[in-house]
Amino acid sequence: MVKSSLQRILNSHCFAREKEGNKPSATVHASRIMPLLSLSANLVYSDNRLNVTEELTSNDKARILNLQTRLTDAKRIHWRAVLSSGSLYVEIPGGSLPEGAKDSFAVLLEFAEEQLHADHVFICFHKNRDDRAALLRTFSFMGFEIVRPGHPLVPKRPDACFMAYTFERESSDEVG
Repeated sequence: MVKSSLQRILNSHCFAREKEGNKPSATVHASRIMPLLSLSANLVYSDNRLNVTEELTSNDKARILNLQTRLTDAKRIHWRAVLSSGSLYVEIPGGSLPEGAKDSFAVLLEFAEEQLHADHVFICFHKNRDDRAALLRTFSFMGFEIVRPGHPLVPKRPDACFMAYTFERESSDEVG
């Protein structure tokens, strides 16, 4: 049930911009600042580098999150994600990554580990993107690994490429 709910959410949210012909979205560009709060969203977390809101949905097994990182006073980057069963699934929007995307994603990873206590962060992007090789290199450098089709934690999406970042947890046996 959780997997089918996740599939439905990813189908409705992931790749929406790609289906529109890779048109740039105002929420993607770091040069534009979009208000993160709306009438249908709740503030989940906020600090000097990150605001996170949750879209209200009828699904209690998966949460849709909007994450906005503040790199400078003028530069903000927006990511959409789904949190389900201890994993965060992040949509990589169409078009080139904005300047500062690596730093922004580092903030996102820190939030996923420390605040959400996620086990994994998955990124998904359209397989046929022109910048696919650059994305694979960039996220591999950050510690992500390619997820093979058929992996139990990702939906069956032949048009999508998934990569995963797994958080290493300290065992309780270790003395710190």
